[in-house]
Amino acid sequence: MLNSLSIKYFLAVYKERNFTKAAQGLYITQQTLSAHIASLEKELGCKLFIRSTPLKPTFAGDIFLRYANEFNTLYNSIEGEFSDICDEKKGLLRIGIAHTRGRALMPNIVAEYKKEYPDIRIQIIEGENDDLPSLLLDGSIDLMIAYHSQNHPDIEFTNYYEEEIILLISDELLQNVYGKRKNEIINILHQKPNLSLLKECPFLLSSKEDIAGKISSIFLSEVNFNLKVSVESKNIETLLEMCCKGIGACFCPKILVDKTLDNKQISSLHLFQLDERAKYMISFGFIKKRYYSKAIREFVEVAKVYKNEEVFK
Repeated sequence: MLNSLSIKYFLAVYKERNFTKAAQGLYITQQTLSAHIASLEKELGCKLFIRSTPLKPTFAGDIFLRYANEFNTLYNSIEGEFSDICDEKKGLLRIGIAHTRGRALMPNIVAEYKKEYPDIRIQIIEGENDDLPSLLLDGSIDLMIAYHSQNHPDIEFTNYYEEEIILLISDELLQNVYGKRKNEIINILHQKPNLSLLKECPFLLSSKEDIAGKISSIFLSEVNFNLKVSVESKNIETLLEMCCKGIGACFCPKILVDKTLDNKQISSLHLFQLDERAKYMISFGFIKKRYYSKAIREFVEVAKVYKNEEVFK
């Protein structure tokens, strides 16, 4: 019989393209999952997957995916609305956020949220910023907190706060590279982000798939010298630690600097603001035309209050 459980199992298999991985994620046996999919195929009268390695969805499977996602969205709305009607503060809240932003924001927000909703289980799904819309649309998450460069017809975005990328260079590195000219270089960079002055300075670069990497590439494309790249990494937190040790200059979200470095580390660095191109809006993302439970709406409000307090304290 077609129900929420069979839909859930189908979506897990479709996503993983592997019965074993899907079963592990669902905390059931592979045999149980296979039986449910076989039963669903029997009810629909056609195969949904080609049993190969990896599994491949059939044409019917691709068509059923659309209905499964719509069913899942509707079912989640029903659950949320009737939970509110019954005033139940229980359930699961799935939040999609980039790893770096999650590290900076989630601990304090969740701690405050749990005071009102201690029985809501929170699942934080960390992924690349650009991957979060697809996770929202396929029902893997209920809410995303992300930067979005373009609108999506099925997603509603609400502004959260403005984030910016800054340039960090340790005092030790500037002294080693520029010697007596250190203070001159520092003063000029504080007045205007002229990166051409940093020809002799090594850089720590993040992936261009990351926002920090995209924005830094814009500014670095304007310099007229061959860049000295000391280290490249997808992990901005690793680069930030290396920056503190004087290995290279680093482009980093200011919020990560504020939340992960202690006073001693920050005092060892020079923080340079760039121009307006380094600023971007972080938003909440919801699926349009879906009922959002009080638990989800309250999480957004807690997050907003927390950020306002951070800005004005």
